[in-house]
Amino acid sequence: MMTKPTTNALAKLLDETRNATGMSDPDVARRAQKAGHTLTKSNLSRIRLTPIKQIVPDLIYAMAAGLSLPPHTVLRAALETVGLPAGEASTSPESATRADLGLSDGTKRAILAILRDARKEVPEPA
Repeated sequence: MMTKPTTNALAKLLDETRNATGMSDPDVARRAQKAGHTLTKSNLSRIRLTPIKQIVPDLIYAMAAGLSLPPHTVLRAALETVGLPAGEASTSPESATRADLGLSDGTKRAILAILRDARKEVPEPA
């Protein structure tokens, strides 16, 4: 049986993130539910197969929690899906790290320290 191609930007984000992380739809739904959101495998299937006409904040937050993505990343895909301009992604690595719901505070501190060190000017060898 052939898989139907992804039909919209929100579905594409869902599928690309799932493929990159190895999560299934039930995994995504479970993660969202564990974070206190209502999201089902059926909701995720509907996102792929049904034209989306409106953006529902609860769904944005649920998908963000389920996929361990910042809500603005999911919102940008949702805006594109309904035909609204999403603007250019201008999030710095630091902002993305701070906003990532899937990272612990300790991990965020470590990543931010690495970014700070990487940006320090290193003198060129003589």
